[in-house]
Amino acid sequence: MPKALVAQAMENIEKLQFPVNKEEYWKYTRPTKILNSTFTKGEDGLAIDIDPFKVPGLDAWRVVLVNGVFRSDLSELEGLPTGLSILDIGQVEKHADALKALGQYADHKTQIFTAINTAYATGGVVIVADEKLAVEKPVHIIHIQASEDGLSQPRILVIAKKSSNLKVIASFKSTVTQRTFTNLVAEMVVEQNARLEYNKVQFENDESLQLSTEQVYQERDSYFSINTITLNGSWVRNNLNIIVDGENCESRLFGIYPLTGHQHVDNHTLVDHRKPHCESHELYKGILDGSSNGVFNGKVFVRLDAQKTNAFQQNNNIILSENAQVNTKPELEIYADDVKCSHGCTTGQFDDEAVFYLRSRGIGERNAKNLLVYAFSQEVLENITILPLKEQIKQLMADRFDWEH
Repeated sequence: MPKALVAQAMENIEKLQFPVNKEEYWKYTRPTKILNSTFTKGEDGLAIDIDPFKVPGLDAWRVVLVNGVFRSDLSELEGLPTGLSILDIGQVEKHADALKALGQYADHKTQIFTAINTAYATGGVVIVADEKLAVEKPVHIIHIQASEDGLSQPRILVIAKKSSNLKVIASFKSTVTQRTFTNLVAEMVVEQNARLEYNKVQFENDESLQLSTEQVYQERDSYFSINTITLNGSWVRNNLNIIVDGENCESRLFGIYPLTGHQHVDNHTLVDHRKPHCESHELYKGILDGSSNGVFNGKVFVRLDAQKTNAFQQNNNIILSENAQVNTKPELEIYADDVKCSHGCTTGQFDDEAVFYLRSRGIGERNAKNLLVYAFSQEVLENITILPLKEQIKQLMADRFDWEH
C-alpha cells in the first residue's frame, strides 16, 4: 500500500472507536466476537494444494491469496490477454490508474475496520481491464485461510475501464478448523459503458469470522451486478455500498444465505442514486435453520437530481426451525419526485398447502421441504451467468440441505 495512504489511515484509526450495539448500523450484529478474540497474522509461504478450491469445469485466470498474501507460485496467470492487468497489490505503483484509484472509494475516514485494512493490509490483488476489452474468461480470486487463529486483511481493487466487460469470482475457503478472522476491503470502479459481474462465495470453516466491505463506483451507462452467496462461517458481516454517479446505469444486487447451527450473517447494503435515468434491482433470500440468526438492512438513496430512477428492493426469508430468527429492515430515502421505487420483506415458514401437494404425489415430507427450499433459492442463483460456478453452488447447497440435485 502507498505510504501516504497508510499514514492517513493510521491517523484515522487514532480518532475512531470500535462500534457498539447502541449504533443503529450495528444494532443486530455484535462485533464482540472480533474484539474479544486474539488473532495473529497468518504464516507466509505455506504449501497449499489449490485443486480442491477450484470450480470444476471452469476455465479462468486464477489468483490465489493465502492468509491474505498474493501467491504468484499458486496463481495461474500465464498468457493474459493484452489489456488485462493482474498484479500483486504490492506492485500497485506500477499501474498509474490503479495507484490513483486505490483508497479513493472505501471509507477509511469514518469506518474503523476499513481504516485498519488500509493501514495494515496483508496483501491483495489489482485487476484492471483496459478500454473496450471483453475478457472472455473470468478472473477467480481464491482466498484461503490456512493458519490457526489467523488474521488476514486482503485488499482487492477492480477497475473495468470504459466499454470493457469483466467477470470476477471471489471465493473464501479454509484449510483449518479453528477460529480465523478475515477483514476484506474491495474497491470496484465501473467506468462509462463498462460491465462488471462480481460473484462472492463465502465458505470458510464453522468457526470463521469475516467482515467484508465492497465499495462500488459506477459511471454513466455502466452495468454492475453482484451475487453474494454465504454458505458457511460463524460470524459474517457484508457491507456493500454502491454509488451510482452517472446516467443510464443499472445495478443488480443478489444474495442468498442458507444458515444452520449458530451461524450469524448480516447483509448491509446501500445503493446511492445520484444521477437520473438509472435502475437498481435488489433481492436477498435467507434460509434459516437451527439456532441461526440472519440480518438484512438494505437502504436506497434517491437524491434530488436522480429523477426517473427505478429502484426495487426485496428481502425474503424462510424459517426452518423454532430457534432461528431474522431481523430485516429494507429502507428507501427519496428526495426526487419522479421515480418508481418499492421495497418489501417477507419472513415465514413453509407453505403447508405446497408441502401437502407434494406429499400427495408420493414425495416424502423431508424431500418435499427440500424441493421447496431449492425452488426458493433459484431466483437468486439464476443471476449467476458463469455456469460452472452456478452448478457448484447448487451442489454445495444440495449437500447442505440433503436434497437431490
